[in-house]
Amino acid sequence: MLSSSGTSSVACTYVPYKYITTGWRHSPLLRKDPLALAFLKTLLDEQTIFTILKGKVVLYLSTAAGAAAAAKGKGKHPAAVPQLYLPSAQVPLFIAALAETQGPTRAAQSWKKDLDVVFRDAELQRIECATVEELREVVERVRRENDQGETEPWSHELRRVKERFARRKGKWIAIDVETWEHDHGVITEVGWSFLSWDSDGQRVRKDRHHYSFGTSSITSEAKLSDKLLAMLKPTATTPVYLIFHDPRSDLVALDLLGLPTSSYTRSLPPIASPYIVTNEKPTVTILDTQTLFSGLLREKRKYRLELVCEKLGIKVGEEAQGDLKGAGWHNAGNDARFTLEVFLKMMESEPVKTE
Repeated sequence: MLSSSGTSSVACTYVPYKYITTGWRHSPLLRKDPLALAFLKTLLDEQTIFTILKGKVVLYLSTAAGAAAAAKGKGKHPAAVPQLYLPSAQVPLFIAALAETQGPTRAAQSWKKDLDVVFRDAELQRIECATVEELREVVERVRRENDQGETEPWSHELRRVKERFARRKGKWIAIDVETWEHDHGVITEVGWSFLSWDSDGQRVRKDRHHYSFGTSSITSEAKLSDKLLAMLKPTATTPVYLIFHDPRSDLVALDLLGLPTSSYTRSLPPIASPYIVTNEKPTVTILDTQTLFSGLLREKRKYRLELVCEKLGIKVGEEAQGDLKGAGWHNAGNDARFTLEVFLKMMESEPVKTE
């Protein structure tokens, strides 16, 4: 049940609802405590929240003005999306519930101290939840609305990528880098999957560098660096699009190999602008299938490559057909090929319809 909080200028303090459901468990005091984590994970269950609050849950949704005020107060961008809050006066009830397994002192110390946000009544919308089902519906609705707003840039980026891909120009190269688990500065594998077009506009694929799709080779870092530099060099008529699934660690590794990753473009220009590459400024553009997939689903959550393949209907391993059959994860060449398959699937996909 929704109701206005009124036009009063009374200011009160509130805490983010999502801190209780997801953030509290990451407290330094609790994140390695199995008893605490077992309890806090049950807080994801709206039924438990109803029990702690004695069957009466009143949430407060920040209005656009309230969200901007809260973000400004926390030093964040003022265009922050609306969030759900609970009155700070209810925090002792949650701490008391945790104290049953952690003791009152430890439970109180685990609560983050700077969470309180001050709102005036007009900056909030009061939401009464009479049942657990109502609470679930409210939380899910706000999550969907927030995801829509926060993934808007990713959705636009996906549209721009599709527009470039439809032109059948350039080199599109998926890359994955594996490092030694004990020292991520030691590169153990680099794999890539290559796609371009011939003069007739037909796709040309090169997969011979993938362990499950051809031969692999052992080489020195110097030779590998030279090979990558040559492969990723754009020309006036052939831009390079470098495709990753979460590029953060891969870019660090490529930087160690001497590639000029800091000069690579992180986003495409607007669709309305023509793509022009000159001899003076050839372009390598980084694309992230993890972010693009979030833009496709319009969900803020970032999915692992395995889950993206599953959601897009891409079968790998023993369940797959053709050359993907038997291919395993966490081999650089294989993962690069899977990343390219995910990318190609998204280029063919329709936007996800949202309510």
